[in-house]
Amino acid sequence: MDQADKWRRVDLTLAISAAVIVAYGVLVLDWSVFVVVALFCVLKLVFDVASVSKASIGKGRAPLLSVPRLIISQEDDATRP
Repeated sequence: MDQADKWRRVDLTLAISAAVIVAYGVLVLDWSVFVVVALFCVLKLVFDVASVSKASIGKGRAPLLSVPRLIISQEDDATRP
């Protein structure tokens, strides 16, 4: 199994887990719409951090050090005329 297959399996596992948690919360715990939307926002942040980490590892950088670089580079692009 190559590296890409491992990441696909991790992504699929996380996506299915998120769906099961939401379904359980709505059907059994009677979550409101606000709770479900808030949960999806948190999950999106988790997936975004995982994506940045995977991209950083692929480029040979430390994942946590790449996030500030991405933010700074976007700010520089926005301030250029």
